Amino acid sequence: MSTSFPGKPGKVIQDAALLERMRELTITFAQGKTAPKLIQDLLDYDPQRPLPGHNVIADPPPRFVEGQPTPTVVSPSRCKHAYIVKDAQSKLPELDTRPDASVVYKLASVCKYCRLHVDVKIDFRRDSRQARPCPNQDYPLHHFTLLSAPAQDATSAADRHPSYDFWCNGPDCPAVLSIRYRPAELTAQHIHLLTNPLLLQKRYEAVVRQDPTREDVRIARGNEVLRRLRTYISHSLNENHTKRPIPGHNKRFLEAFGDDCTRLLVSLGFRYEEPAGDIAVWHLPDSKSNSDPLSPDASRLHLEDVYHELAILDTEFDDGARPALPQFERVLGCQDYSKSFQRSTQQERTSPEWFQCASLGALPDFSDALIEYAFDRQFECDPINQGYYFDCLDALAQSRNGDVLDLKVSTLRSLGHVNSNEISKAYKGIGIDMNQNGVLTDRVIIDRFNARLSASPAHQENELRDMLRTIGRFRQSPTIVNAADDVVHTYEQALSWLDATADTTDEFILTMRVYKLTEYQEKGQDKTDVARRALEIIASARNSEMLQTWLRDQSTQDFPSEMVEMDFAEACVLMNMQMQDVESMDRDSLETVLHMKRSDRQSGPDPQTESAIAAIRKHRALDQAGQVSHELSLSDIPSERPVGLSSLGNTCYLNSVLQYYFTIKPLRDIVLNFELHQFPDGEQKTCLVGNATCSDIEVRNAKKFVHELRLLFERMIKAPTEAVEPTRKLAILTFLDLRDPSVEAMEPTKDDVAAEVMNIGNQDAANTMSGGSAPEVVHETHPSDKQNRDVDMDATAEASPLEETKNVDYPLSLLSNDPPPEPVSGPPLPPRPAESAASKIAESSVDVTQSARSEESSKPGLSVTPKTPFERAEERARAQQDVSEAMDLIFYRLRCAIAPLGVDDKQEQLDAIHDIFSLQTIATPLKDGQFVHPLAKDSSSNTENNTQIYLNIPSTQEAMDIYEALDRRLDPNPVQENVLTSLHTLPPLLQIQVPRVMAMGGGTSLRNAYPIKLHHELYVDRYCADQSKEELQLRQQGWECRQELQKLEARRVELSESEIPGLNTPGILDATVDYLETVESLGQQSADAGVDLMDLDADLSELLQDESVRLKQETTDVNSKIEQKQAELRKTVVQRDSQRQVKYRLHAVFNHLGTERAGHYIVYIYDYARSIWRKYNDATLTQVDDSVVLPGDDPRGKSAYIVYVRDGLQEQYTQVLCRDPEPPQAHGEEDTEMKETTAKIAEDHASGYVFDVADSPSAAPGWGSRGRQDSSIQW
Repeated sequence: MSTSFPGKPGKVIQDAALLERMRELTITFAQGKTAPKLIQDLLDYDPQRPLPGHNVIADPPPRFVEGQPTPTVVSPSRCKHAYIVKDAQSKLPELDTRPDASVVYKLASVCKYCRLHVDVKIDFRRDSRQARPCPNQDYPLHHFTLLSAPAQDATSAADRHPSYDFWCNGPDCPAVLSIRYRPAELTAQHIHLLTNPLLLQKRYEAVVRQDPTREDVRIARGNEVLRRLRTYISHSLNENHTKRPIPGHNKRFLEAFGDDCTRLLVSLGFRYEEPAGDIAVWHLPDSKSNSDPLSPDASRLHLEDVYHELAILDTEFDDGARPALPQFERVLGCQDYSKSFQRSTQQERTSPEWFQCASLGALPDFSDALIEYAFDRQFECDPINQGYYFDCLDALAQSRNGDVLDLKVSTLRSLGHVNSNEISKAYKGIGIDMNQNGVLTDRVIIDRFNARLSASPAHQENELRDMLRTIGRFRQSPTIVNAADDVVHTYEQALSWLDATADTTDEFILTMRVYKLTEYQEKGQDKTDVARRALEIIASARNSEMLQTWLRDQSTQDFPSEMVEMDFAEACVLMNMQMQDVESMDRDSLETVLHMKRSDRQSGPDPQTESAIAAIRKHRALDQAGQVSHELSLSDIPSERPVGLSSLGNTCYLNSVLQYYFTIKPLRDIVLNFELHQFPDGEQKTCLVGNATCSDIEVRNAKKFVHELRLLFERMIKAPTEAVEPTRKLAILTFLDLRDPSVEAMEPTKDDVAAEVMNIGNQDAANTMSGGSAPEVVHETHPSDKQNRDVDMDATAEASPLEETKNVDYPLSLLSNDPPPEPVSGPPLPPRPAESAASKIAESSVDVTQSARSEESSKPGLSVTPKTPFERAEERARAQQDVSEAMDLIFYRLRCAIAPLGVDDKQEQLDAIHDIFSLQTIATPLKDGQFVHPLAKDSSSNTENNTQIYLNIPSTQEAMDIYEALDRRLDPNPVQENVLTSLHTLPPLLQIQVPRVMAMGGGTSLRNAYPIKLHHELYVDRYCADQSKEELQLRQQGWECRQELQKLEARRVELSESEIPGLNTPGILDATVDYLETVESLGQQSADAGVDLMDLDADLSELLQDESVRLKQETTDVNSKIEQKQAELRKTVVQRDSQRQVKYRLHAVFNHLGTERAGHYIVYIYDYARSIWRKYNDATLTQVDDSVVLPGDDPRGKSAYIVYVRDGLQEQYTQVLCRDPEPPQAHGEEDTEMKETTAKIAEDHASGYVFDVADSPSAAPGWGSRGRQDSSIQW
């Protein structure tokens, strides 16, 4: 298809009804054409003699550019069709009737020159609710948009006679139009066989030889043969005609057809019969009765087409067939459209006006009112090219010099519409490819603008905002226009200004406010009023009591220099504490945390901190409501839903990973029954884990992590609450260096174990374990904690302010006055995946106060105590990480802690955890640029074991299908040149990591807002190492096609971009020519005045102009080649997918909400047992449908990690719901039996005893090693 008309389908549609219809038909927005223009194209199009590179039916017309060669739009060798009506196959509208939503019209025609058959059918029955088919008072003509067309490079006979489908985009018009081409039934060979005089002479001679005595035998003429065959077919089609057989010795039959036409007659349905002892006969073709023209019988349709062709070929016969052109206009409702009598439809196709009208989907003879109508339809249905349509309308208004078009142009300019040059300059100015406009959302464009703005000097801000405003007007987007004006009026604008989404919590909204104000202050700008306005709108839209309270009492000064009265919610945000955590703490624990926060400030107390502490104490003094509990009575617990995980503060990434791992049945069983799988104590692990040795201390510390993980999994099964909270110890152990010997100081005491166990069923019971009344502290720590409280506060200054005190587990080395043990040097850490840009960004944005503290520590004369390993691990845990990093760390710890089942040839540990995700790939070098089969003996292939596919593909600026992403990753690419990667062994669970941040120019980075489009089912046959040679060849063809596409696209960028905004390379040459002509003119004037200026090469302007024309033609050629290669690539993909057997099904999708600097993780997990998706958003769980998970085009949430499960293994490897909640007990109720049991658990656990639930008379059934209900569970 021609690409000299650039641009992809747009996005913005104001008409809700039109938008809904397009959604129903799953159509992208694109250019269309009016009914008269479509009829003209139908007459111009000859599929038997097509114009290379351009299809007048399906392609947009090329642009006319002054000074360039006039584009060719129709084939010079085409047939100038003169279609006639085939009445028996047609169903035409009755005279003076209008269509309604119950009719279908069809016009069957055949060209009397080339005998090409064309069926035009328009169906109004698609939606009975749309009762105003075009034409009507508001929409005087149908405006058709292409639905489907054959591939441009089609070569088969069927594809050379294609089918096209269109739909009318009138809001209330249900019309769907189909155009079907069929080739002539009688080929040139058939006609030669029937009419060639030499063959007719031979048939005459054969009749004479057979019976020399026969009289009246003569040589038949060609027209007579055609007429006789048409007569026979007419008798066959006539239901009232008696079909008598033709005797085989009939002289007229033998004169015309002889014996050499037998195959042709049989193909037409004639049947030869030679009964024993009787005369041979020819039976006429059997045809069904005249069927419905809309559903014709195939054999009858064939005979009718032959009948019409014979009538056309018989030059001595005129059957009075009607011309089809007036009937085309009747069927499409345009027989009386308003015309300009000064212009003709036959206007030369070399004039600018013809191309301008064609681009608007109109004809030159349209009246000005119809030109305006055609413009409005194009302008609305193809927003990406609105600037060009405006150019066309402006040019037509000037050439026609009419009031209607002049008024239209003036109105558009007053509304802020701009031309194509201004639009192109604006997109280039903020670094966006205009061809991607159709797939970019407003939010992505604003994010790109913000990224460019932050990297640009202050004096360029106004210019960049003007460019963004131009784009907003072009897309008819108030959101973008307001972003350019830096104003906030709506809920969506408020969220956009704060870089937030509808899913962002109120607490994080306040955090983003502080971040945005800090960002603007660094530029010397005060945006306090805008920030407050954004908060007011969000608070009102959400009816958020928290935000409304904050706004009511908050001081307008964001960084006070002295004590101010502060709101409780603002205080929590500034202290980096969650409101529910503060309200649920007992007062002693709260004072401890506040003291620790004050100690964080190395330079001493500051007014801001003191104001926040005062506000929190005031709130707690007035608050007598007590603790906020998430516990529910048993009757209220939804046992048919998993539990959520409360955030410890920026630990959404960890919660998402833990929820995902909990649903992997074999992994969960190993953790819950760890004693059966753990590596024996006292033994040395000699095999490798992650290609590195695993020391004794790493094994011991990894076991501690698994113990904490098991406690969490048990609480997720047994807890009666809607959510549980992972322990701080688990978060720390996830990031703590396993080689650090101080980790062993985190050994749990009996009190710790008892509290953890009781927290599963009844947290209040743990408060009364030691007897007496229940104290306020929910979780008792080591006894030395109370004795050394001051030491704790000093030594753990970096303790998480978001923790709940009930879960504080201080290491014994920090709770004691004794010095910590000397570090023991262990073996080097195993290699870890390189830190991504995203993780570095996340780590660099931990807290404003921490950065200030780092600056203070660098000042001379200040002594800062080095952070302990626990502080560093906790700091890392609460600085948001990528889910992939958390996965790697947890995966390594699990494998370190369990016993190997064997080793591979590289001495790598084989174990049950690794088997779940183990993926072996084969890297095969290319040979002379050709793919080599991975399993060939001479392939020089290397195998590599992985647990995921990392899509380290080059940065892209458009949405990408998962198959295309895998193609780019596994085929040779810039990261892995001349190497083909294939999948050798496939895992039960296939994990795919997607880059979250992509690099931008100038050292900046930007969140990858272009998502991966997912599918429920993923077939990986095309990537398997055992594929056939034919499949490998198709894979190479697809790769080569992509390579050529990349080169062409790179060349297009070179031609279309330059360092001068708004000008491409040919444009620069044109501007230079203009400049030289100006200089030459000035030189002539100076010479006349007696002043000599510099001499210019007389041929320079002409040379530059020739080069400009050449580059413009090259641009057209490159665009055309890109379209051709894209069609080839699509064809290759279809061929590769013809055999699909190795199937995976989507199980989990991790989404990241936010920007490259900050954000929030959620995970969607599919429950195969109940066939539902659930959204896990920390403590909040909701059920969602496929439309939320699958599109992959929501810029607010970009897939960061994708998990597929092998088809047929879903039940074996995934179990989302694993719940056996215990009933909560009333607050303060004594349960002696439970206390005794809990104490026994604590004692046995500390001594290494494996507890059997059967020992407890009140214990409920647990879960066994294979996920079945069992009578015992190891704790």
